[in-house]
Amino acid sequence: MREKKWTLISKQKVFQNRWMNVDDWEMRTVTGHVGHYFIEYLEGVVVIFGLTDDRNVVAVREYYPAHQQYAISLPAGIVEHNDPDQTARDEFRQEAGCVAKNWTYLGDCYLAKYKTGKAYFYLAQDITKVGDPELEPSEDLEMLYIPLEKFIRMLRNCEIQDQAEIACSYLALDRLGLLKL
Repeated sequence: MREKKWTLISKQKVFQNRWMNVDDWEMRTVTGHVGHYFIEYLEGVVVIFGLTDDRNVVAVREYYPAHQQYAISLPAGIVEHNDPDQTARDEFRQEAGCVAKNWTYLGDCYLAKYKTGKAYFYLAQDITKVGDPELEPSEDLEMLYIPLEKFIRMLRNCEIQDQAEIACSYLALDRLGLLKL
């Protein structure tokens, strides 16, 4: 297994907005190849698998601009103030209009090869609907309750498309003892 690291030759900021920064990194690989790599800086994202007492998954139908279509997904958001735990609770309230009494941290993973930050996964239970979603102007979504059995079928049929949300779903199902190997 290689333990050598690539060498950073230079980096230049090419884009910045409220949600992300992108740098162009010129790097030399361990084999000597020199190339440009666009690195996206992101504090991280939270993904919440909410399961109601009557076995419905709290989901959202939202617009994915890069794919120009709506998709079924889980409540999620960009980590704020370097606090994934609080961000998860805030996003669940804002996107789904729900609060939960029981929160379980399921783990985390890298977002992607060329992104900083991680995806943080949560299971929310003992859920109460407390109001309507509080959407940001850039959000286009509607809140859904999907029966657990139907959601599992959707997951197996690749109808849930976001990779972090797929990971969160399988971790939650495993934690709940519902993942059959």
